[in-house]
Amino acid sequence: MEKKFTDLFKEVGGRLRSPLIYSFIIAWLVTNWRIVIGLMFYKSQQLQLDGYTSFLDMIDKNRTFIKFWGLPIVVSLVYTFAFPIIRNVISAYNAWNFRWGSTWALAVAKEGGVSFSKYIELKTRLQQSIEEVENIHKSESQITNENEKLRNDTEVLKRRIENEVQSLRVSEDIKAALVNELSILKEKSEIKTFNGAWKMKFKNGLGQVKTERITISNGDVSYSNAEAKYESLFKLKTCVYNPNTNEYVVVFERVKDPNASGFSEIFRPQDETMTFLKNFEEKGIILELEKIII
Repeated sequence: MEKKFTDLFKEVGGRLRSPLIYSFIIAWLVTNWRIVIGLMFYKSQQLQLDGYTSFLDMIDKNRTFIKFWGLPIVVSLVYTFAFPIIRNVISAYNAWNFRWGSTWALAVAKEGGVSFSKYIELKTRLQQSIEEVENIHKSESQITNENEKLRNDTEVLKRRIENEVQSLRVSEDIKAALVNELSILKEKSEIKTFNGAWKMKFKNGLGQVKTERITISNGDVSYSNAEAKYESLFKLKTCVYNPNTNEYVVVFERVKDPNASGFSEIFRPQDETMTFLKNFEEKGIILELEKIII
């Protein structure tokens, strides 16, 4: 229901905004001003003082066909249909008057200190100068934008180069660390690392644990016999150091019996100086190696 009333009021408002109806209402209010004032501001006593018995009597005595209908209709028709034509005529007259006045002023200017042709020439030059200034401004703006873009690109490239240099430095540091680690690994994996005199605890063929003083020289493992002669026991064939487990994997070859298979032992250093090596599994042939410091 509320929506219907809203639509009705919108429709009525649209009709009242029509030039014909709007001008009719205004004309009617003006031509019948006595009725309007009486209805809006008079009271019954005031009406009686003016000789009216009631509001209807006032309306009836002030109502004529010309004032009530004729004149408002004529005014609304003139306003709706004739006034736009009159307004266009006035606009056309103003345009003609302006053009005539401008032509007259320029014609008078021909006889002045500056001729009209000179004025036109100067005006044309001024317009060209303005266009040149605008073009220069546009070019400068474009150059400024390009410089700004170039500056930004330079900053991006600079940061990229700095990052690459930093990455290269890190790579060089990593490379140096790897080279150093590889050098240490290679040094510890060399057979000559075991060169020197050692006290060896081992198991003989009968399973007895014995200790002998041995000498290792470039892989040759020997000991002094009863005749004070060095007798080769084993040949140290391969030595590999594992830095992750801190262990030595050593492969030995039997010298007295070349047909016998070799054997391997896993030793774990018991200190940083690698002077005491102990068999990782605590079994095998060689149980311990303790370097003799002379």
